[in-house]
Amino acid sequence: LAAPVAHVWYLKGIPSYIAILLDMPLRDVEQIVYFNSYVVLAPGNAETLTYKQLLSEDQWLDIQKPDLYRTLPLFMGVEVGIGAEALLRLLADINLEQDHKASAKKLMQPRHKN
Repeated sequence: LAAPVAHVWYLKGIPSYIAILLDMPLRDVEQIVYFNSYVVLAPGNAETLTYKQLLSEDQWLDIQKPDLYRTLPLFMGVEVGIGAEALLRLLADINLEQDHKASAKKLMQPRHKN
């Protein structure tokens, strides 16, 4: 295949490993995989966008208005994606070593009983 794909076992399985790793609801991950929603991969200069925010096609087209000279500075560095390729990018952004250390540290903290 010339493009990344999301295997149904990792997407739709119970639990959904992809949704867990991305810390996103399965419903949102499915919207991305099935080309129903774009996902913000990098918000850039856009104050109205956040990382992993879902955008409908209409919302994304509104951002890409033809008045390029006026809107270009507002959206410098904005990256969005769709499909399994976007999921691959989100998964590649995860720092497993850092997350592992943070989780291990959290597990080692004593629990307080009230």
